[in-house]
Amino acid sequence: MTIQAQHKELIELSIKRSPNFKGNEVLFDAFCEEVYARIKSTLDLLGDKTPPQTYLDKITQKSILHVLKNKKRLNGGIHDGEAPIDNLLSFNINQNGETVFEIPYPNSEREKISVLHEQLKVLINKLYRLQENEPEKEFLKLYELRYNKKLNITNLAHKLEMSEAQVSQRLYELLAKLNDY
Repeated sequence: MTIQAQHKELIELSIKRSPNFKGNEVLFDAFCEEVYARIKSTLDLLGDKTPPQTYLDKITQKSILHVLKNKKRLNGGIHDGEAPIDNLLSFNINQNGETVFEIPYPNSEREKISVLHEQLKVLINKLYRLQENEPEKEFLKLYELRYNKKLNITNLAHKLEMSEAQVSQRLYELLAKLNDY
């Protein structure tokens, strides 16, 4: 598997920054291989372009957790009191058309919840603007299916009646636009 030097450096840096890397340095090569395997198709689509940092960090985190699980090195807890990444993006739209967030944090961290709630509102507003500007790309539906319904690329492709490559490219475009914002 050939990975460009610039991408390799970004991946290795992302692995080393992960909170799960500390204490598991001996698995560095296994982490790299897992990330490379998961991100190869995206890097092929991007060519010389760099993937968004948030996307790369998420792939890295999932890869590290996968390797740790296979090596039976997970203790089952969440590090540093952080919530899982997937739970940060959970929202629904109620009957009045308002966005309702489902944030599974303890009540003791109300200030953090308030800040996160405002950030999510900004994110959703940006998604609505993207949807208005380019309705044919169905960014809002794509976002909801991927991050709220947690569909994988294959299921997304089936649901949106697109090829997996088109879905991957559209997801990358969505993440890049949100990252730029």
